[in-house]
Amino acid sequence: MVELDELVNMSKAELDALFREGETPDPEGLEGVSEGRVLAGRGVLRAEPVRELVNNPLLPWKGKHVEGRHGSNRFEVGPLERKGFEFDMYVTRSLVDEDDEVLIFDYDTPENPPGIRRIRDDLKEVDDGLFLGTSNVRVGDGYRFLIYFALEAGDTEAEAEEEVEIDVS
Repeated sequence: MVELDELVNMSKAELDALFREGETPDPEGLEGVSEGRVLAGRGVLRAEPVRELVNNPLLPWKGKHVEGRHGSNRFEVGPLERKGFEFDMYVTRSLVDEDDEVLIFDYDTPENPPGIRRIRDDLKEVDDGLFLGTSNVRVGDGYRFLIYFALEAGDTEAEAEEEVEIDVS
């Protein structure tokens, strides 16, 4: 069994292998709020101290929020939480292995600024409720890998009860 925090310490080569072994996720498995971590990537994100820095609790990206086939990124600054950078979800061919399918987060929506609209995240489930994703940017007719990230699905029933309590008070 792989844990979310263990993925932070994996090399890009280890994450590549884990991603290829993963399963195409059921979109319903991501419903609700998920916790996220930034993992190995290109350039400076290859260095462990940089990965530790970007996963500091003080930095704002915390994960994703999914409702149906749509979602957004979650950002927190102190007690304030904000959603941003909307995406649509669907299953399509992987950028890594064209014979494989992945669930993608497609940021090419009218709500997003032009730079964000060029992003596509490919996602695989690597353990129950644990997802490994690649974030990629469209360059010309293709995509270029940026980083790996991980998401851990939350307990949607508990969150729904919590939201009801907040709405009632």
